[in-house]
Amino acid sequence: MGCANLTKIEIPNSITEIGESAFEGCKNLTEINIPESVTRIESYSFADCTNLKEITILNGVEFIGNSAFYKCIPLTEVTIPDSVKYIEGRVFSECENLKSIYFKGDLPNLRDGNNYVAFDDLELTIYYPKNNPTWDNIEETWDGGGEMIFVAYDP
Repeated sequence: MGCANLTKIEIPNSITEIGESAFEGCKNLTEINIPESVTRIESYSFADCTNLKEITILNGVEFIGNSAFYKCIPLTEVTIPDSVKYIEGRVFSECENLKSIYFKGDLPNLRDGNNYVAFDDLELTIYYPKNNPTWDNIEETWDGGGEMIFVAYDP
């Protein structure tokens, strides 16, 4: 892939979808900004970007595909905008430094067609909006693997 010198990506507002494996293996990529115009981040879009430490996803994205951010090791925190309705399996698999995910809206679907869960191999604190009924009983109903701590917060 011809992205050896790519360190930062600012996706233009004219883009509506980030295709499968679009930036996979861009080893020097450290930062991406995904604008409101993007509605889909397909599978493996940023997989194996082993130096990626900052992701900004603006409201507009509805779908995040399987292993989209696989092995983005330096990531420590991600915010999921309220527009996201579906997150496929293993989206942050092997992001071993990822410790916190902040959700801004309703609980999205967190399983894919193979019944893999979005955060199946992680130890995370998941922050969800206080007084949002879609998150009711998440602590009791979570069966997605990993070690999860759920915390209600004011977004």
